[in-house]
Amino acid sequence: MTDSSLQAKLEPKEYNRLVAHAKVQSIRLISSKYDIKPNALGADREDWTYQVSYRLLDWHCNNEELLLSGTWEYTASCLKKNKKMLVVIARYLVTYRLNSVCDQEAGQQFFERVAKFAAYPYFRGTFAMLTQQSGIMLHPLPIISEQPRWVTPPVQTDANPESK
Repeated sequence: MTDSSLQAKLEPKEYNRLVAHAKVQSIRLISSKYDIKPNALGADREDWTYQVSYRLLDWHCNNEELLLSGTWEYTASCLKKNKKMLVVIARYLVTYRLNSVCDQEAGQQFFERVAKFAAYPYFRGTFAMLTQQSGIMLHPLPIISEQPRWVTPPVQTDANPESK
């Protein structure tokens, strides 16, 4: 399901309530794979390009225990022309503590839009550590970005009325 199809049927009030009250409980690395071609170790890396992808493998809203959790998989490849020189794949279990029951649609939208950003810095660190241990100095992975996390932005109020 795409973000636009989720957004079309999502109740903003439920989503925004979840955004305001969900707190990260844990982000845990649950699997990883590192593969580097031996000829990449001595290769010139100036023309290498990054290919980064991520996907939500599963998610679950447990209203009995007030938990929202799921697994994100991140993949980063270093390419020289079209040949993969290095690949890192890691899966992270991300868990949020909720303060009340979770609407299923809001929970899925939240997890797709927010949780991937929570775990991605850990993946960037894993990538950096693994490549450094191979003796390869690479630029950090690029950041990922997306739309603002509020379905409907909150009303902005001016705290200082004299500044008008």
